[in-house]
Amino acid sequence: MIYRYSYTTESSFSPEVTWHFFKLRAIPCTNEFQKVTDDCLEIRPSCLVSRATDGLGNAVQWGTISQGHSSFTVTSEGTVNQLLPYAIHESPEPYYIAPTRLTAWNDEMSAAALNKKKDGSVFDSARNIMRMVNKHMTYTPCLTTTETSAIEVYEDPRGVCQDYAHLMIALCRAAGIYARYVNGIIAGTGQTHAWVEVSDGNVWLAFDPTHNTMPEWGYVKIAHGRDANDCPTNRGRFYSWTTERQTVMCQLSPNIIY
Repeated sequence: MIYRYSYTTESSFSPEVTWHFFKLRAIPCTNEFQKVTDDCLEIRPSCLVSRATDGLGNAVQWGTISQGHSSFTVTSEGTVNQLLPYAIHESPEPYYIAPTRLTAWNDEMSAAALNKKKDGSVFDSARNIMRMVNKHMTYTPCLTTTETSAIEVYEDPRGVCQDYAHLMIALCRAAGIYARYVNGIIAGTGQTHAWVEVSDGNVWLAFDPTHNTMPEWGYVKIAHGRDANDCPTNRGRFYSWTTERQTVMCQLSPNIIY
């Protein structure tokens, strides 16, 4: 199945910035589940863009804008060819089972996670934890921030997809299960989305606690990491103080071409 994706982020600065270094993860990754067959990345103001792979295996793009500017726009468009099932054969690194500031857990969370663990079945255990997170949480926009931790949303179970993902990751790791954070695009939302990949030591499978489902079609993966801080789609540094306002628009074509 072939999908057309479009990702645009628009930032405005007040006052304007005179020096701007940016690092992006704006192009979907290529793995055995999906392959980017073409991509087009446009930056405004125009500048030289370099490409590489970060230490976690994600595609990154970066550059520097030295002239003054009051806006910054990234447009990424292209085609992704996907092959079912959503499965990535790759051994997990040990940091995917360790807590981070955003995915730490407390004793109550550990007990809840172990209660959902099934002997001999990592993915059944992860599915139980996903269902628990979905039932525990209430989707509530504009309440949490990018710095809200899994412990905070466990105690006040309201938030968005990032919070659902962080909570599921924390509970999986508390149960001794390898788990990592994924950001990407899903069909029909107009926004980026976050979900979780879980490993049994050989293969990673996907779980979406926000929608209580195991993703298949309609999910395009951009990047992964220990938590959201490892794989932001857009991160920048400015020479001068400024206030930034940002909007993000995404589209994943629902038209499937055979």
